[in-house]
Amino acid sequence: MTAPLVKAVEFLREFGLFDVVLPFLLIFSVVFAIRFGKKSNEVNLLKSRLSSIEKETASLKKLQNRIKVVEEVNKNQLAAIESLANIIPLIKGSMRLSSFSFDTNNTIEITGHAGTFKDVLEFMKKLQKMHFFENVKSEYITQKKLQGKDVFAFKIILNYIPEKIKDKINET
Repeated sequence: MTAPLVKAVEFLREFGLFDVVLPFLLIFSVVFAIRFGKKSNEVNLLKSRLSSIEKETASLKKLQNRIKVVEEVNKNQLAAIESLANIIPLIKGSMRLSSFSFDTNNTIEITGHAGTFKDVLEFMKKLQKMHFFENVKSEYITQKKLQGKDVFAFKIILNYIPEKIKDKINET
């Protein structure tokens, strides 16, 4: 026992209070231990709940990231469909598209062929006049034979600006 505790016990014995105070101290100690044990159990339960919530939060963050990826893919797919929907009406006469590609930077590559060089140039001019296409350039326009006919094969590269189509829609 420590010195202050020994002095306290001697003081209680000297005045005959030791036998009276001891049962109260024991009861107090038992009650304190029970309450402390309950609080300790509550703390452990709260720690367990916190751990469970942290795991659920991590799971929700992963799910949120997946949702963002899906939304971005959907946005890109919608932009590709919108751009193709705006290009199709411009295809006239002998013009035929062989391929259409759209990347995540909104860059479009169109390959195809037309009966005349003039048809290819007119198609490019129409694309340039469209409010939501920029940087319309031909990578090549080459004359070649296709099924025994002279045609002009082409590859056109341009940028689609989805914000401009939204602006155009909001103007109307």
